Parts: sequence; structure tokens; C-alpha cells
Amino acid sequence: MNLHEDVFIENGCVELSPMEFYRHLFFFTKAYMKYRDSMLVPVTFSEESGGSWASVPLGELEERCQGHRDAYLSACTYFPRRDREGRWQSSNGKDMVDELCAFVVDLDHGDPDEVHAALSTDGCYWELHQVPEPTYVVCSGNGLHLYYALETPVPVMKRWVRELEVINRWLYRAFADGDEAVVYADGRVNTIGLGSPDYHGIAQPYRVAGSLPKAERGDSEVSAWVVGRPVSIEYLATCAGLEQTSFTVEGFDLSKSLLTQRIEEGRATARSYVKKTSRRGWNPGFYRWLADQERGHARLYSEFGHRYKQVQALTIAAVKDGVPREQLVADVKAIHEEWNKCAKKYGHPEISWSECRKAMRSFGDLPDHRRFPKWWLEELCGWPFGTQKRNGRDQGEHLKRSRAIRKAYLEAGVEDASGGGRPTGSGTKRQMIQDYAATHPEANHSEIARALGVSRPTVIKWLRTHPEGDE
Repeated sequence: MNLHEDVFIENGCVELSPMEFYRHLFFFTKAYMKYRDSMLVPVTFSEESGGSWASVPLGELEERCQGHRDAYLSACTYFPRRDREGRWQSSNGKDMVDELCAFVVDLDHGDPDEVHAALSTDGCYWELHQVPEPTYVVCSGNGLHLYYALETPVPVMKRWVRELEVINRWLYRAFADGDEAVVYADGRVNTIGLGSPDYHGIAQPYRVAGSLPKAERGDSEVSAWVVGRPVSIEYLATCAGLEQTSFTVEGFDLSKSLLTQRIEEGRATARSYVKKTSRRGWNPGFYRWLADQERGHARLYSEFGHRYKQVQALTIAAVKDGVPREQLVADVKAIHEEWNKCAKKYGHPEISWSECRKAMRSFGDLPDHRRFPKWWLEELCGWPFGTQKRNGRDQGEHLKRSRAIRKAYLEAGVEDASGGGRPTGSGTKRQMIQDYAATHPEANHSEIARALGVSRPTVIKWLRTHPEGDE
């Protein structure tokens, strides 16, 4: 049985059959209202099933996924397309989404007692934690999928796709901020709360209700339960701080996202205050630093982000730094060995090499790697990167390299090199201050500063080895 099913039974929650669940989820979409159970949905299958996806009529979904351990479906509808034989199929991928039916939050390794508290307090739990109550909850092995079904599906238009991503990120952060993790001395991690958030985008496919969970949870089917009511997109937008956004538009709209416009205006303003620099591109050395960090976090499984996503983050860093594929594979193999070594030692689930290999697929499929900012990579890994000013080097090594580069610039007569170093006049007051102090032993720091027209800290600085006056 799935970890949390007993809790839903005890609290009298209504269980939906797989077909009831998906009919409720897609009921108000344009595709379902037109085609009903003949509506085509893209179901993604794992590598065990061929590593592909299939366009499946909604009425055949339960039959096609029954008995599968890894069958996934997103809470979106997709634009139709014709295959080579002229038959209609469903598209797949985030760029082909037609309507968004629900926001989904993926929580791993939750505490059943905390789930019981959330279900038995008649909505007070969600109000106390300032998180909206989900419409449906899907029990999948040790985890939960919280479905925030929308009263009216939202067309995923260019005008507001960024706003939808902001709402999705806010939901995940709401659960992450309320989550507490205790790390014991032996490496075990105990998560207190509904679960540890595993961040995904709005078009992410999730395990199909009626299919099977991971092998360690046995052959109990993934189940869906009714918890609350559908929510409006305007309510979620207000919670996420997007009160000014309107999700209705007349006619065909290709205008830019309102949030995109504000971001671009903010960047333009920021650029007007930034001093010009010759620096271009990504920080070199970031890839090596991230690879070392992932090895260092290997022991703390489930406290941080998903291991699959850590490989994705490292792959993106490899593209940014121009690291060859052979080096990436070698580093991921070393991290993979470290993960499984810690898994055996601390009782964590192991990760297969095929999963790591799948996560590296994006190495040759990143047309614009600059679209992946720092915060995105941080959420993939699950820990903050901080500021790396020296590319991971200590101060001694950093200064050694910097001085060698500066010397080479000076010898080559590069003008830019002459502007660095200590400010003009630095150190010229030393002899004057020490001579005055020697001829006026009764003067204190303040009197010396007034007599010479310098600051008191400058006087104290150059008299440190020869204390004088009132200090």
C-alpha cells in the first residue's frame, strides 16, 4: 500500500477511480468538451518500456497504463498534430501545451501524521501555513502529488506563460519554506512536514493514477483522492503577488508577457547604472566547483534536490563552461559511485546509471544555455550556491594568479593595468605622521590629525607600531 493511503481512508476522503480523476481534471478543457473520452493525451513511458511516449485516447488511459511502473501524464492538454500516415496525434513537450488544467506540487518522503493533521482540521492547517488547500492528492509510493485544479483551464499563451511559471514556483517555495529537516549524526535525514518539495515546471508529467509506484512500494496502484475544491487562477496569482495580471484576452494575442516587460524594463534601468566592463560570458571554473559540491552533498540524500536534477544542472554547467562530453561523463560516473556508496552506508535508495545517462541528454540539446539562470540551477540542486568571486580558489592562489596577469599587462604596456593597485597618495602620510609624533610626544591622535589635515584613522594606522597619545 502507498505510504499515506491509510490517512485518507481514516479521514473519510473520497477516492476517485483513475478515469474519474482525469475526467474531472480535463472536464472544462476545449479538447475534452469536443472529443470527450476520444481526447488524445501524451503518456510518457520509462526506459523499461522503451523510453518513449505515446498518444493515447483518454478512455483507454487506464487500460494502457495498468501494470506499468513508470507511466507519466501532465496536467495539461496539447495541440493536435498529424503523423506521417495522416492520423491525428497529441503533441508533447512544454512548447506544445494548449491549456493548463492544474498546478502540481511534488512532495517526497512526507510524514503521515502531518498529512493527518492537514486533513483533519477542516482547512485550518492550510490557512495557518498560508498555503492554498489542494483540490486532489495523488498517493504515489512514499510521495504525494498535490493537484491545484483550476476552475477554468488557462490557455498557455506567450502573454502570461512567465506569470504561470511564477505561480508554480511560489507554490513550491511555500512548501519549501514551511519544511524542516533534521540531519542526524549518522547521516539519516528526517523530514518534518507534508514532504520535501521536488521542483518541476508547469508541463511536467507525473505518475499516472492507476499505474504502479516504484518497486520498493510493492504492487499497490497509485491512487487519487478528493481533498478540496477547484481554485481560480486569479486567487493563485494574488497569493503569488501578481494581483495586476489578467488571464483573459480577446482574440489571438502575441504580445509579450506583462511580467517579461517589467523584467526587461528593470534590466534596462539596471544596465544604465552598471559600469562598463570588458568581461564577457560565464564564470570559468563554475563547472569544476559544482562537480565538487555535488560530491560533497552525496551523503545528504533527500535533504537537498533530486539526484537526477543535479546531473541536469551539472550538464548545463558543462555547456556553459565548454567542458567536453567525455569529462562530463567521467565526473558524473564519479558522483554516481559516491551516491551509491552513501546509499549502501546510510540506507538510501540507489540511483541507476541509466537515470544519470538520461539526465545528460541535454548536453547536445541546449540551443541557448544562457536561458538557465543561477536560481534555476540552485533549485535543481536544492542548495544555494552563494557568491563565487575567485572561482573556488583560495586567497593565496587567487592573488598569485592575479599578480602574474597584472605583471604581464604592465610589461606589455596595457593602459588598463595602470589603473589598479593602491589609490594615489596611499602610504605618503606615514613618514609625515611619524615625524610629527616624534617631535610632539604630548600630542594625542586627534591633535595630530588636526595639525596635519588628515583623518584620525590614518593617524592611528601609521602609529600602530609606535603608540602615542590617548590610545
